[in-house]
Amino acid sequence: MKFSPFLALALAGVSVAQSINIRKPRPGASLDRGTPIPVTIQALTDGLKIQEVSVVISMATCPGGKCPSAGDNIGTILYAGPFQPQGAGTPQETFNITIPNSFPTGPTELLATHFLLVGEGGSPRVQIAGVIVYVEPDS
Repeated sequence: MKFSPFLALALAGVSVAQSINIRKPRPGASLDRGTPIPVTIQALTDGLKIQEVSVVISMATCPGGKCPSAGDNIGTILYAGPFQPQGAGTPQETFNITIPNSFPTGPTELLATHFLLVGEGGSPRVQIAGVIVYVEPDS
C-alpha cells in the first residue's frame, strides 16, 4: 500500500480541527467549596459534522503542588452528562458545579473530558482540557 503524505495531513487536520476549551473559571482562579461555581466549556468545531455525546467535569488534586498531566487522573467527578453547546461561531455551555466540602484545598486541576463523534461515519473522539485553579480553605 502506498502512503500518501497528503492523506496523513488531511487526517491530522480532522483530529485537531475540533477541540474544547474551559473558558471559566480562568487559570489561577480561587474557588470555594460548597458554593455553586459556573464552568463554561467552549466547543471549537471548525465547521465539521459533530455529534455531541457527553462531557465529564472533574477535579484532580495536585499533591505537593505538582498537577498530573491532563487525562492521567480524572479525579473527583462533579458532572457527567449531556453536552449541548449553543451559539454561533464558538458554541459553549455553562454548568454550575459544586466542589464538595471534603475536597482538599490547594492547587487543583479542573478537567473537562469531552466525548463526541466526528464526520459522516461518526468516528469517536475523546478530548481533554484542563486549567489549574486553587481551592480555598473554609473561611
